[in-house]
Amino acid sequence: MENTKVIFRKDKQTGEIIAFFPETYEYGDLMSYAHLGQHSSATIFYYHYTKKATKEEYQELYNELTNLVGYNLKVMQRMTY
Repeated sequence: MENTKVIFRKDKQTGEIIAFFPETYEYGDLMSYAHLGQHSSATIFYYHYTKKATKEEYQELYNELTNLVGYNLKVMQRMTY
């Protein structure tokens, strides 16, 4: 199974952890995933509004994505264009 690149970020206001999928970036939007709402579209502006999440902060969401959703993830540190 192929690895899916993911970047885990933290909403500066709410503290919610969001997974962003950089390979889906197109026309200013990219796919994201959160506990509430699950898969959705996010703007690149929102991505930049968030800050980097630590491994401890994103571990629960990582486990959800791999164990429940079925992703084989490769964690990235930042967007590359």
